[in-house]
Amino acid sequence: MKVYYVDGSSSALGDQIAITDKDGNLILNKKFRKKLTNNELEYEAILAALKIADAKDTIISDSKLCVEQIVGNFKIKKEHLKPYAEKAKTILEAKPVSIIWKPREENLAGHFLEKLVKANARKRNKKSKALRRTDSE
Repeated sequence: MKVYYVDGSSSALGDQIAITDKDGNLILNKKFRKKLTNNELEYEAILAALKIADAKDTIISDSKLCVEQIVGNFKIKKEHLKPYAEKAKTILEAKPVSIIWKPREENLAGHFLEKLVKANARKRNKKSKALRRTDSE
């Protein structure tokens, strides 16, 4: 049994998803050209993990909404999310995988994406400071 942590993020780096293993090692990092909502990105991450997961594996997400919609505890009010949930349910019928919600603090894929965003922000800040020094000299 494998455990996959998933997360989706929209940031200055663009829209992307990440999947890590239980030790925080990156398995997949995918960027999207089209603009997606945070919930769509969370669904994209779950669906990507479902594709690589085997029966009896576990997927952990910090999106309570997506997890509860997939397992049937929450209604899907936004029409654009229905195809995502239906696709996940179809995969789960053929391949029983556990999907579990855990808080953001415990999501290793989320930690990976946060590090990317922070590293990019530091790089942009250094570049902008260098430009300001050059401009003012």
